[in-house]
Amino acid sequence: MQTPQYILAISALLLSTALGTQRAGAFTEPWQVWVKQPIATPMTMATIVTADSGAQVQFSVAGNTYTNTGLGGGQKSTNIFYVPVKAHQQYPLQISGSSWSEAEVHFTPYVSRQLLAKRGKQAMPKPYKSFINNSETNDFDAAYQSSGNHATNFLLEVRPDNGFRPSFLAGLEDRWSRDEDATSALAPGDGYFPEIGPGRSTNAWSGAFRWGVSLGRLWNGSPCGMVRLDEVALGGSLYSAAPLTYTARSTNTAELLLVTNSTGQLRQIRAPQTLLDVQATNSPNEECILKFYLLSQVGSTTNSSGLFPINTDDPFVVWHVKNPDSPGTSNRVQFIEVRPGRTITSEVQYSNLVWSLKTGSGAELRTETRTVSVSGPVRTETVEIKSPTNSVYKALERYKSFAWGWELTNVISDPDGAKLTNSFTYYEDSNDQLEFGKLKDHVYPGGRWERSCYMNSPDCPGWPLAGYFGYYGAYTEMVIRPWMDGPSDVSGATVDNVVQDATTYTGIDIGAHTSWDHEQFFGIADYYTNETSWTTGIDGGSETGNIVIDYSDDIIGRASSRPMKLAGPTSAAFSRAGRPRAAAL
Repeated sequence: MQTPQYILAISALLLSTALGTQRAGAFTEPWQVWVKQPIATPMTMATIVTADSGAQVQFSVAGNTYTNTGLGGGQKSTNIFYVPVKAHQQYPLQISGSSWSEAEVHFTPYVSRQLLAKRGKQAMPKPYKSFINNSETNDFDAAYQSSGNHATNFLLEVRPDNGFRPSFLAGLEDRWSRDEDATSALAPGDGYFPEIGPGRSTNAWSGAFRWGVSLGRLWNGSPCGMVRLDEVALGGSLYSAAPLTYTARSTNTAELLLVTNSTGQLRQIRAPQTLLDVQATNSPNEECILKFYLLSQVGSTTNSSGLFPINTDDPFVVWHVKNPDSPGTSNRVQFIEVRPGRTITSEVQYSNLVWSLKTGSGAELRTETRTVSVSGPVRTETVEIKSPTNSVYKALERYKSFAWGWELTNVISDPDGAKLTNSFTYYEDSNDQLEFGKLKDHVYPGGRWERSCYMNSPDCPGWPLAGYFGYYGAYTEMVIRPWMDGPSDVSGATVDNVVQDATTYTGIDIGAHTSWDHEQFFGIADYYTNETSWTTGIDGGSETGNIVIDYSDDIIGRASSRPMKLAGPTSAAFSRAGRPRAAAL
């Protein structure tokens, strides 16, 4: 039997394999990681076209083509699609067709699922950021002076939004990007262990796995970014440079220069701290080899072949993305890190409905498995993480296919013991685009519940408080949870037995971002107790950022109250900041 210290050591090793958790300093269950940042995220793409009656305008992106049919007579036709895209990967976006004069595209990027309760700035909505031709924007249009046959091309990319920026730092850099996680700031050549996640398909052989390696820092100290591999299936192209993605974090070619081969695949990247040389081979095994050199080991300018010459072929770290089997067999992929005196191998495999990941060897071997079963639109994965002698984690994850994509609906942690269950429901009425596809209810282990509502008018199908509406007059995301020993389910909610957690759009747009207010309050009298959080911050992602004012209060008792002045059913009291408060109807 292993000692408790050994179990703790294994738990620490788990951190190194979950994106976001190896930097967090505490173990996070795999499902929490993958709902926050899945391999492919559904982006809402609203298309508006002006075209002749019956003319078809096509929008091609991420291997799919979506069609909007014109109405003629100068009328605008609107059609909404859900496009699965991977983060940090550029996709050609083409708009084409006959007899059209104008096309508009409005993106609503994926909102990172915050399935666990958040407070303060962490409660602010953090949608992914969309980039068109490397410029951040959620809207663009292609217009022509006359109707006819047209085709136009763009580059689309989405990136996660990983945090808020303090306002006092707003002017210190020309650009601010928090679309990279903390690992991207590692030294050049440092990577994270590969990780496997849930598949979002009725095909068991379709799963999820990813890996990345850092390029160090730019001249200003910000992350240079990572070369990434994000895939959902094993295949022959996996062992080439084809699946590797990287988006330059600087347009200054003296600072950062990408060299691609004739097919557009990565060949070299010269960064301020390293040169990465990428080559693929079929002998003796299929593999893609990534070599990291000191700049003193390579030429300062490209040669006649367009490559930086390697003067001293002694890389300080080499990564292999390797097929350990014979060519034509693609059931496994190995990620091998080679440094002087040390080699670490990780292996991802799919066989007989089971995805597996092995990292380390001997007493440090860590094995994670995902056993898949599919029934109709529901996919169940049994996740288990083991040391050489013990099972240190087990959970049952259940996913369901909805109109907009796959979502987690149920998790049972420790299914053979405590059976700690989290369950989730979502809004499924496509006629209500404000709520469609968003989280509705979360029931925690032990029965504690939360109801999420999304509103920009006093009409919210999910609102449970009859005769009272906590609406601010602008788009508001409201989470309602029991106050102390409040009702056992949402059907028993009243204004006096729940806490309302409101995040409200202020109406201020900053580039492609918006600003938000956040408050927690209890009851129609709006009870406050611990009024200590009054902070400002700027959310990263654009050159000026996203101003966020956080009026969040920890509610620990009815120590003080702020009476509301109500003049009528359409009037609202105002807080000290002049912002409208909830009113009785």
